[in-house]
Amino acid sequence: MANSRSKTTPTIPLVMAQPVQPSTEALPPYDIVDFCYGVGTDTELTILCYGKRFHITVSADNLQGDPHIANEYLSLLQKLDSGEPFEQSKDEGDPMEELCFWIAFCCNPHMRVLASKQQEVRTLYDWFHPDTLVLTPKVIDGTLHVHSSIPDQQLLQQLTPK
Repeated sequence: MANSRSKTTPTIPLVMAQPVQPSTEALPPYDIVDFCYGVGTDTELTILCYGKRFHITVSADNLQGDPHIANEYLSLLQKLDSGEPFEQSKDEGDPMEELCFWIAFCCNPHMRVLASKQQEVRTLYDWFHPDTLVLTPKVIDGTLHVHSSIPDQQLLQQLTPK
């Protein structure tokens, strides 16, 4: 279920920026905690993966340096935003799930580097309060990089169920 939310939450300056090497490695199991998009080409995806919570913010503006990546993102976003009712078929999956998977897959090499040694959440408290990182994919000089930062308290409060 997608929702719209204003983007007023700033993040702390970048902690790490690393180019993403193309990967054929499968994405490990992950849980979609939240996904939102609104007017324009910005999306936010929060997932639990590798024992951490990753809040990924994507904007088409940040992907313009690689037309293939930008077009793929915009195509998935347009499919999601088409307003056509989703009907399961063998050839096509749910547009939201496809976009979430694409975002997570693009960030997977970076998430793996940042992964916890402990990959399984042990308790309910751990599931609600995991280490959290903000990721922002961005094309720089034709190469996809993923910037990571530490979330501010306001974002952590938004992401933590009450």
